[in-house]
Amino acid sequence: MSERTSVHTKQSSPAELGSRPIGRLLMQYSLPAIIASLATSLYNIVDSIFIGRGVGAMAIAGLAITFPLMNLIVAFCVLIAVGGATVSSIFLGQKNIGKATDVVNNVILFCLVHAIVIGSITLIWLDPILYFFGATDETIIHAREFMRVIALGTPVSYVFIGLNNLMRATGYPRKAMISALLSVAVNVVAAPLFIFVFGWGIAGAAWATILGQFSAFIWVLAHFLSKKSFVHFDPHRSFCSVSLLKRMYSIGMSPFL
Repeated sequence: MSERTSVHTKQSSPAELGSRPIGRLLMQYSLPAIIASLATSLYNIVDSIFIGRGVGAMAIAGLAITFPLMNLIVAFCVLIAVGGATVSSIFLGQKNIGKATDVVNNVILFCLVHAIVIGSITLIWLDPILYFFGATDETIIHAREFMRVIALGTPVSYVFIGLNNLMRATGYPRKAMISALLSVAVNVVAAPLFIFVFGWGIAGAAWATILGQFSAFIWVLAHFLSKKSFVHFDPHRSFCSVSLLKRMYSIGMSPFL
């Protein structure tokens, strides 16, 4: 056994997925995901309270208008994030660590490409899109102010979501949960500060969201830059694989739709 393989065996790794009881693995991987989802849902409620009390009822209406657009933006990220996580799991099941590493490199690249394209389209046609989703002359002011910040932050959001899915798929469900909780915690602290203290209005809530995601982005990026991680970033591996992109698209298309 090579030195690299022996080191990885001692560490937390996806190798346990092929040997441990399924029920135990289900609890180990699902509970952190459930906790992270609950925390995110609770944050959305708290964030709405901050906006309602700090900006006003019309701002809540403007925020509601942005939900379909934000879901659409996230969908293009899921296309790569879920597809990449699944493909990496397949390669790890085949014990092909090199190909799983290629997935990390390609997820980072294609998340950035998607973010730049989708973020630019959103910023260029923001008003027509918001009017299409039901904005009025009164609500579009708040919706526009919020979505401009969110659109500018798409590169951070996309890479965070993409790498967070990969982190869970490569054997680190608890670390993936921590990254989601970190994002929520920073959000909850920053939102009232930006809204009430700095007086940034609904844009302050958006900046708090991006700041929270940036904190989690640093967390997941540090994980994949560390050679102690079972699968980690390798600048010498493939960065732009058309075959990998096709596989990620084909698998990610279902959750995308």
